[in-house]
Amino acid sequence: MAGSGEGAAETASNSLVEWVGPQGVEALKVVVCTIVAQLVADRVIRKAWAWALSPSTTLAIAASGAHSGRRFTVDCPEVLVHTAKTIMVIHASLAAYGGWRVVQDCRHDMIFAQSPWIPWTTGFSAGYFCVDTYTMYRNFLANVPLLDGGVAAASIAKRNMSTFGRSHVLLLLHHFMLVSVFIPVPVISGKGHYISGRIALAECSNIFLAIRWLIRNSGRRDGVLDACNSLALMASWWVSRVWVFPSIYMEFAQSRGLSLVDAVLTLPWHCNVGSVVVLAPQLWWFSLMVKTLRNFIVGAVAKSKDL
Repeated sequence: MAGSGEGAAETASNSLVEWVGPQGVEALKVVVCTIVAQLVADRVIRKAWAWALSPSTTLAIAASGAHSGRRFTVDCPEVLVHTAKTIMVIHASLAAYGGWRVVQDCRHDMIFAQSPWIPWTTGFSAGYFCVDTYTMYRNFLANVPLLDGGVAAASIAKRNMSTFGRSHVLLLLHHFMLVSVFIPVPVISGKGHYISGRIALAECSNIFLAIRWLIRNSGRRDGVLDACNSLALMASWWVSRVWVFPSIYMEFAQSRGLSLVDAVLTLPWHCNVGSVVVLAPQLWWFSLMVKTLRNFIVGAVAKSKDL
């Protein structure tokens, strides 16, 4: 019996290697390790923020008294969001570094060149996005108001997942497309490591996105620091998340001696559809940034005229 069990396990292992390849197996190991490490880090960072936001700490005082008088727990909405933004910065920094290493390894051939960093980069990001989806839902439930003498309405929200889905549709679509298509395909097929590296580099913009939230939550909205960070966010977002797709197509066309239109028609249809699906929300979010910056400039001009 033991021998048959070991044989079945070996057969399953060989089948997995045959399906996803050696790099795919390594990436799956990284996914599991990332999920475990992120859940542990989430707990540790929540405790740190609960202490940092308590009334007696320097960080709470620096936040212009916004948190004074309250004792924060690890499960309160403010601590959960601060923790999510902190983990976002950590992931963005490491993913961007991994993407940069992949791009350096594969510059000579954007389709067939392979990088030993790809299992780490893709597995790390896949694990992060899986946990981040859970984190978004947890934070959504934490912000549900209390009903009937303190009975949380979270139980109602759990039975109505559509509420969460409708309010986070773009982020859920973004996470799903990355985890199901853009992350695993280069690992399994062994092609497009350069493109995967370029997409991983896009995470660098999330550093400024998280910093913007931390700045505004500390009561420094519409200040010079917020304006400078917003400009850096817009610039990094445009270069790494919007312009990255046209630039990849142009590089591919140049490497094959084709026109841009011929390059688009040469690629499989699912590559073009996937690019559009991922690019669309990036353009939408960028338009919101432009609108926010415009409102900031208009407000600053109005204030200057009133002086």
